[in-house]
Amino acid sequence: MNMIGLKKTEIFEALEKKNLARFNELLNEDASLADSENDNGLTLLGLACHYGEAEFVKVLLNKGADINASSHSKLSFIPSNTALHAAVAGKQSPKLIQLLLRNGADVNAIDSDGHAPIQTAAFEGNAEVANLLIHNGADVTLNGGQGSAAEIAERRRHSDFINVLKTP
Repeated sequence: MNMIGLKKTEIFEALEKKNLARFNELLNEDASLADSENDNGLTLLGLACHYGEAEFVKVLLNKGADINASSHSKLSFIPSNTALHAAVAGKQSPKLIQLLLRNGADVNAIDSDGHAPIQTAAFEGNAEVANLLIHNGADVTLNGGQGSAAEIAERRRHSDFINVLKTP
């Protein structure tokens, strides 16, 4: 493995082990690592968002990570998506989602399954996340992938989520 590959592996390990000091050290040595993808095509920022690691996300954003970069997932059960999709599908931390939105995350970005973050949120049924996305411009009428957010939430019987969609 060459030095670049080694550093890339190390930074993903630092995230996995929640070693913020080592994470910072590696990014200080090479800021381009902020936009790294692992062997599965998942971005460092996306993984940090999925796991709800706000401090790691802040570091990545400060180092210039592309907040709207789409992963190139090689895993059949994970679509290629943005950090916002990953945050919504993962720990669903409202504070982290707000951080992404404040830093320019595209609230209506479409993943490789045809879903915007509001549709991804509908699968989980988190009404607080739905409210946050809607108040930041999520288009609830988007109808790609497995249907609109309302249709997805209805099929999954997420009544609180559906109520948020109906509230003006």
